[in-house]
Amino acid sequence: MLPSFWPILLFFLFLLAVAGLLIGVGYVWNPRRPNPVKAMPYESGMDPFHDARRRLDVRFYLLAVAFLVFDVEVLLLYPWAVAVGSGRSGSLWLRQSDGTPRSAAGLETPPTDSQTGSEETGSIQKPPLRPPLAHSASAHLPSASGTGSVPVGIDGAVAAGMIESRTLVLAGALVFIGLLAVGYLYDWRKGILRWR
Repeated sequence: MLPSFWPILLFFLFLLAVAGLLIGVGYVWNPRRPNPVKAMPYESGMDPFHDARRRLDVRFYLLAVAFLVFDVEVLLLYPWAVAVGSGRSGSLWLRQSDGTPRSAAGLETPPTDSQTGSEETGSIQKPPLRPPLAHSASAHLPSASGTGSVPVGIDGAVAAGMIESRTLVLAGALVFIGLLAVGYLYDWRKGILRWR
């Protein structure tokens, strides 16, 4: 088992060697001209000549809020995109209770036992080297009762009755993106995104 870790160990040793080499080269070749300005702490473009408790311009807070809006957008849209796209991507092969292989990605042509290398029912299989090109619209996992399979992602929520349709999910995401666009337009109009 230890030989399987050699590539990882060699990678980290190479990583440490390159990092040490770059730091060493910078230390040796770096010109040293110390002055009081270089010794000052860097405060995001503001000169730190004043007291730390002085009042800041409100523009800095508005820029911080705009940055948070960008972050929250990514944090909310990424899981949504993964959930919506879960029925169209992936390469995990599963066995249904009747023993026939089924892709978690919903690929219509599952691999044969010679491609997966296992004949156990209910086991997770390795994907073939070249998966079939035809995709279906939904992904399925084995059900808890062992009979058939259940959809996952947005299709699973539709099947469970939690939402009415995939179109409703898309409409909700478009409303969210539209509200963010209104916020961006407001910020742009007020000049918050302009660097001064």
